[in-house]
Amino acid sequence: MTASDEMAARGAAYTEARRLAQGLTAILHAAEIQAVLDASDALLFGEEDAAERQDEAVRTLQAAADAESRGLSAAEAQKLAGLLEACGARQAAAV
Repeated sequence: MTASDEMAARGAAYTEARRLAQGLTAILHAAEIQAVLDASDALLFGEEDAAERQDEAVRTLQAAADAESRGLSAAEAQKLAGLLEACGARQAAAV
């Protein structure tokens, strides 16, 4: 995969993660949606705290999915978590 292909894939994941998160306003609280949006930004732009923001967002999604009364399915939480993972840069393979 070329660098431009990777960036295009990351951009597509970023766009989809944000679209999906913003579509969950009836299920997630504003702070929970913001955690996902902040994580997607940090991952795409390679911010120093990207991993911490991703971990926080995934924990938030898991907690919302675990609370059955909230209405977020485990599949939706996993899809968003996977999209966040795809927003980040891939580590170069060790030589």
